[in-house]
Amino acid sequence: MGNTLRGQLEIKVGKKKFKSLINLNALRLFCQQENITLAEFEEHSTKHSMDMICKLAYIGIKNNCLLNGETTPEIDYEVFAAHVLSDNEEFTKLSEAFGKALGTGNE
Repeated sequence: MGNTLRGQLEIKVGKKKFKSLINLNALRLFCQQENITLAEFEEHSTKHSMDMICKLAYIGIKNNCLLNGETTPEIDYEVFAAHVLSDNEEFTKLSEAFGKALGTGNE
């Protein structure tokens, strides 16, 4: 799964696996995309928790590619979200991993 405390995750979408990195740059990209400030992140995430997990995972893949000089995989966000939300085990894994990475989980 990667080092979840550092925000490093491996995300399964269908038969493919993608590396995702949730760090300050991923949060910046998320806030930019959602047109919110970092101070509004927690409230926004609570109101839109299912979508937030999918979007943050998706942005984490892009962030990981940017950091490593790799090409971002071409996968439509709605297709990505459909796969993540149809796999309860994967969704739970991502929720818990984000909680650890962002310091909101119950360790």
